[in-house]
This record gives sequence, C-alpha cells and structure tokens, in this order.
Amino acid sequence: MTVYLCYMKPFKTVLKNQRALLLICLFSLIIQSSFCQTKPALVIFKYKNRKLCFDSVFQKNRLIRKSQVQQAAHNWLTETFAGTPIKSIYDQQHNSIYVGDARIKILTGYNSDYYWLRFHCNLAAKDSTYSFGITDIYEKPIEKGITNDYSKLEYRYWDYSHLKPWTRDDQQVFQGLHSKVNRLESSLKA
Repeated sequence: MTVYLCYMKPFKTVLKNQRALLLICLFSLIIQSSFCQTKPALVIFKYKNRKLCFDSVFQKNRLIRKSQVQQAAHNWLTETFAGTPIKSIYDQQHNSIYVGDARIKILTGYNSDYYWLRFHCNLAAKDSTYSFGITDIYEKPIEKGITNDYSKLEYRYWDYSHLKPWTRDDQQVFQGLHSKVNRLESSLKA
C-alpha cells in the first residue's frame, strides 16, 4: 500500500501544476481578448494622387429630367453647406458641376476640444446620377495651447495609418470624418 501512495503523491502534484498552468493560460487569454476588444479599428480612407479623397456615384430616378437633377444637386449643396459660396461649372457634355469649400466640426470628447476640418467638395449632376467627391482636406485643432492654422490632413493620416498617431485625438478625428461623410452621402441619396 505504501508503494501505491508513493506513486500517487507525485501524480497529484503534477496534476495540480497542470491545472495551475491551464488557469494561467486561460486568464492571460481573457485579458488579451479584453484589451483587443477595447481598441477601436483603424479608419481606412482612399488615396488618389497622394491625397485623401472620398468619391461616390448615386443613381437617381431615370424619369426625372436633367434640369431637375441639376437643380436638386445645387439645392442640396447650398442647404448642406450654408454660407459657402458655390460655383457652377459646365463641362463639355453640359453636365453641371457644383464646386465649393466647406467646414465641419469634429468633437474629440476630451476637455471640450474639437477640430475644424475644411475640404473641397464637388457635386456633378449628370442625366440621372450624382457624382459626389471630397478632396483637399485640412485640419485645425482647437485646443488649449495650440495656435495652429490649417494643415493637410494627409500628414496626420499617414502616421495614423502606420500606427504612429500624433495624439490620442487622431482616432476620434478620423472616425468623426468618416461618419460625417457617410451622413452627407446618405442625405444626398435621399
């Protein structure tokens, strides 16, 4: 009987060590997964000629006349960006292209700081489609102690997309820009 106990005792300690090791592994996996879930995903934008840009094409009702599509596009742009001078340009196919500069405010959520984003907006009204684009995006932080003028957002985004953000506000700035552009596009579709 003593032989049985001699072999059993080491087996029990090995079993306890394995349980402890298993618990440590499970605990570390739980901690890692909780950290991974709290970190927000990167916001991805398109580049065109080394500049950040947004562009979309929307199909309108084919029964609407071209002049109605052009007037609706002009009205949308002037209502959405009130106080912004809008230029009307006609291309060779007599499609209307409306061009203007706009500003939007992005709240970062820290100490009531925010960013002004300024961009060039164009809206082309063709027979039954709209082509909506945003280019030349500039940012201006409004924070205590910062007196910057507008600077290109591409510089900040390049570092952010390579996981080297300038400040903790970068995630909020790019998420805010993405959501505002999505709202603009959905209001144009309506």
